[in-house]
Amino acid sequence: MKEIDLYEPINKYFKRKGYEVYGEVKDCDMAVIKDDLLILVELNLSVDLLIQATKQERVSENVYVAIPKSKKHNPRSKN
Repeated sequence: MKEIDLYEPINKYFKRKGYEVYGEVKDCDMAVIKDDLLILVELNLSVDLLIQATKQERVSENVYVAIPKSKKHNPRSKN
C-alpha cells in the first residue's frame, strides 16, 4: 500500500474530529492541528519512516506512524 492510499482515510478521520489537516509539511507526511495540539503523522512502515518519525519528536511529542492493516493476520509474516 502506498502513502497516497493511507492519506485519505487518515485525513477523513482527523477532519471528522474537528482537526485541520495539512499534507507534506516540511519533512512530515501530515500535520494535524486542533487548538494548541500539533500531531505529526508519518505514513507507511519502513526503517526510514521510523527514523523520520523519531526526528519529528523534536517538533511535537504527538507523532503517529500510520501503516496499513494486513488482510490476514499471520504472526510469522514479515508484513
